[in-house]
Amino acid sequence: MAKKSGFTLVELLLTSCVIFALIGFFAVCANVTLRAARETALQNELAHIRLAIEHFLIDHNRLPDSLTELLKNDLTFNPGKDNMNLNKYLDHERIAKSGKLLDPFMKEYIYDKGTGRVFSSIKRYQGW
Repeated sequence: MAKKSGFTLVELLLTSCVIFALIGFFAVCANVTLRAARETALQNELAHIRLAIEHFLIDHNRLPDSLTELLKNDLTFNPGKDNMNLNKYLDHERIAKSGKLLDPFMKEYIYDKGTGRVFSSIKRYQGW
């Protein structure tokens, strides 16, 4: 009897199980890496937003009414130098349809006008 060359059903199933297990493992690793990248982006954006709020406070002697006020172009006059500057305190890529700024997790930033404090709406990152 001639021996047929080829793979058996058990060998094919075992190989596909190993491949799917590796894909699942790498998907989990990619998700962890993506979350860490978003956390780093969130920290950087919060620092930039807080700095923009401080610059706005210095220029206008008040806190902005909302974060969208930081996105508008503003004309300021420097009396000591006798010149005018066109300021945009903040450039932001992710803006909701409502006009509010979005964090890297696509959630709206929360801004307290009374204190000037800004933070993410995700409970895990509210203390940042």
